[in-house]
Amino acid sequence: MLLVKNLLLYPIFRDFQLVSGHKGLTNEVTGTAIFEWESPEDVDKTFEEGEFVMTTLLKAKDDPEYAEKCLEILILKRVSAIAIKKVYFNEISESLKSFSNHHNVPIFFFSDIYFDDIIFTIKSALTYNTMNTYYEEKINKLLDPSINPLLSEKIAKEINPTFYNNLICCYSTLKDSIHDDLDHYYRSLFNINHKDVHYSYSVIKYKQGLLIIYTNRTDTIDLKSGLMNFLDSMGFNTSNFIISLSSSHHHLNELGKAIKESIYTYASSLIDNIDFQDFDSLGLDKLLMPIRNEGWVLEYYNNFYEKISEYDAYSNTDFFNTLLDYIQYDGDLQLVAKKKFLHVNTIRYRIKKMKEILNIGESADSFHQLYVFVRLYHIYNNLLRFNDL
Repeated sequence: MLLVKNLLLYPIFRDFQLVSGHKGLTNEVTGTAIFEWESPEDVDKTFEEGEFVMTTLLKAKDDPEYAEKCLEILILKRVSAIAIKKVYFNEISESLKSFSNHHNVPIFFFSDIYFDDIIFTIKSALTYNTMNTYYEEKINKLLDPSINPLLSEKIAKEINPTFYNNLICCYSTLKDSIHDDLDHYYRSLFNINHKDVHYSYSVIKYKQGLLIIYTNRTDTIDLKSGLMNFLDSMGFNTSNFIISLSSSHHHLNELGKAIKESIYTYASSLIDNIDFQDFDSLGLDKLLMPIRNEGWVLEYYNNFYEKISEYDAYSNTDFFNTLLDYIQYDGDLQLVAKKKFLHVNTIRYRIKKMKEILNIGESADSFHQLYVFVRLYHIYNNLLRFNDL
């Protein structure tokens, strides 16, 4: 979906002046239109809801009241926005501003930009959104656990028909940024599907991050090195991005698995605040993430979670957050006590009490059980946006 506010991220709209209708910046843009010669009677036949309308108000250049009547009719038509080029008019009345605000249709003024350039930009943005939806649908199909190898390979070829069999994936997001920042960055990489004699790759926006699929013709090359060289050439580095890699794979029907691995690596990196990591280095997360939604795992997790949460609610305690800190600091009671400004014996008592509540006592693997529970808690929270995995 292309919103008016998304368009303002493009350089061509940098000097657009918003004069009214700011609540309409979330209006969806479905197309473009030019309003110059049409009569008020023609508007209903000519213009569609959601169109981004440009005008100089040429027909009404000597009649401000007529000009504003035409604009009001456009607003009632529910266009997404109106952009007036400063040729014959440089302002609108307060009553029209109120009308625009009431109906949530933004009105802009601009100058020194050709209509054709605006139309080209908007059509490109609409194409970008359409294609991105197409790619997301393909990826979602690849992530379906019931998909068969033949269909996986077919979908991979639909994403990029030039893909080779040897592949590795990267999932990446900008650090400390909002979604629109990443969206703006991706536009500069939009529809990158590249092939030469040795390698082929695609860059796709997925779930508020960028998915890079890198494939190589030969299985003798280090895929990780090839991907990192590409990322470096495109400005991806750990100063600005979280970079999460999959393992190397050697058949296109494993693309879905590689995508999952890169996303699992990303979730693990968020938990541990790591800028760069690959799937092979995840340790226990390599096991926990793929099976996190299986019945036995969910039963284990829910049993622990409910017991601690119910005790905290009944006793007005904060054992759950104490446990999170206890695992974060690898069981160091002194560090937990320092963070929570409590005596170490208080922390020791809480941990002992939790083990009793959970019926694990001081067994040899009690710490490991608590660790697995807390790790699952973080995994569930960091994979919420990827509910299809």
